[in-house]
Amino acid sequence: MLSNQIAVVTGSASGIGKGTSYVLAKYGATVVCLDLNEKGAEETAVTIRAAGGNAKSIALDITNSGRIFEVFDRIAAEYGRIDIVVNAAGIALQSPVWEATEAMWDKTFAINIKGTYICCKAAIKYMMEQRSGRIINISSRSAKLAEKNNAAYCSSKAAVNMLTQCLALELAQYGILVNAVCPSLVNTEMIRDAIINFSKQKGKTTEEFEREWVADIPLGRMAEPEEIGEFVAFLCSDKARFITGSALNFDGGFTRI
Repeated sequence: MLSNQIAVVTGSASGIGKGTSYVLAKYGATVVCLDLNEKGAEETAVTIRAAGGNAKSIALDITNSGRIFEVFDRIAAEYGRIDIVVNAAGIALQSPVWEATEAMWDKTFAINIKGTYICCKAAIKYMMEQRSGRIINISSRSAKLAEKNNAAYCSSKAAVNMLTQCLALELAQYGILVNAVCPSLVNTEMIRDAIINFSKQKGKTTEEFEREWVADIPLGRMAEPEEIGEFVAFLCSDKARFITGSALNFDGGFTRI
């Protein structure tokens, strides 16, 4: 389905980025795994290669704009093209608005939206030359529905959705499709950390809070990272060639907008 495609995935050392890297490789893409966690990114690439796929890893801090352009130029020089970019790197720092520091806010926006923007920008010049490409930004249900103690994350992911729509409008003429995926709860390290933090705030055990959180999802469970990866792979395939500018729910029925 994705044979001979060059896919770049940020945040590939863990969570959705890791699961998506596995799935894209399964469908034939050569995956370049990017992450600040160099060891974790390489472990993802090693697992892909052990399964018969093609992958390599490169250490990348997506708050370093100069380094982003350097890495994407290196990828394009090595492979001759960039077909897919999945922006999966992200953080969530939970806090009531009045307790959140400027440093927390700045870090959240630097990673979740500015880093995503710069990675898109670094890839776009190659995609424009090719007159083809797919950009998938991993957003969140939190981009559409406000949450207590999560203003920085919600705001940054709402910005990701708007960036996605603006890029889709500007890049359609070049055959580049841009979409966002908005998951609810996914079985990742970040969600596990959030469960611990929120359960402490509410004076509940992690087990109690997790049961309550999951109960809000009509399908009654979290998604697995590889399930997000399958959806991303679909959006990167020819079957989704008329989908662009969308922020698509992948949340078990939670967000009904």
